Amino acid sequence: MHLHRLPEAEATLHQALELDPEHAQARANQVVLACLMARKRAEVEGLVVGLRGVDGQHPLLDGLADMEKRFEQAAKRYQARVAATA
Repeated sequence: MHLHRLPEAEATLHQALELDPEHAQARANQVVLACLMARKRAEVEGLVVGLRGVDGQHPLLDGLADMEKRFEQAAKRYQARVAATA
């Protein structure tokens, strides 16, 4: 992924997960790769669910939850400012 050879990274992750479907870090990398490849939201969410099923305590899940919380807070502030100017 770091070399931006995303299709190759995808094939490698697919092979790794065929060998060990319970490998949490490979699943986490699959989530990140799907985001980098601009995959549809439903696909990314499905991968997140798969990661959660293998390792519900994976640090990526904590990071995603934190980002979602921050986004919601920013959206609320934005909505309040828009409402105040209307």
